[in-house]
Parts: sequence; C-alpha cells; structure tokens
Amino acid sequence: MQANPPVEVSDLIDELKDGQILLTLVEVLLGIKVSRETKKTRISHIKNVQEAMRVLARSKVHNNNNNN
Repeated sequence: MQANPPVEVSDLIDELKDGQILLTLVEVLLGIKVSRETKKTRISHIKNVQEAMRVLARSKVHNNNNNN
C-alpha cells in the first residue's frame, strides 16, 4: 500500500503535530484505513495522535524507547 497522494515530510515536528501524517504512516505500514479527524483544532490533532497510537497498540506494534 502507498500513500495516495504521496507524502513528503520536510519538517518532522511541524508535520506530525496534527496526526495526519502519522495516521498515513500507520495506514501504509499496516495496510489498513484508519479513521481521522479533519478539523484544524487542537483536540482533533490530539485525537488523531491517540488513534494512531491505539491502532499501533492493537496491532501489537511496540514503542521501544532506547534512551538510556
């Protein structure tokens, strides 16, 4: 599966904050469609990030924090 249209990230922090690119990444990695909020509010941004993390957790994808 590929993102359609293709997604290019130039500023990681700025472009991940609304969760849209993160959800697209999850969709491409897992080959599924994920629901998303399209409003430009802070709450919608948080809901998108939460949804991405929920889908990853449900799919048994783990976050390994290697900061020692």
